[in-house]
Amino acid sequence: MTTVQVTYAGLIKVKRGDAPKELYSHQNEAIKALNETNKNTFEGLLVLPTGGGKTLTAIHWLLRNFICIRR
Repeated sequence: MTTVQVTYAGLIKVKRGDAPKELYSHQNEAIKALNETNKNTFEGLLVLPTGGGKTLTAIHWLLRNFICIRR
């Protein structure tokens, strides 16, 4: 388990493991687009309809690309 100290949020413990929720195909497509857009610099906009899972998609992408890679 990795522990991260965040000034405004306190101590965050991150565990490795399987994703507890499977993403829908439109969310997987959004993640592929985010990966393509952000090869060099972080930029882009995640647009999904209301209830489309923007938060889940963004968190899933962030955890795979920043938390898992940078320890």
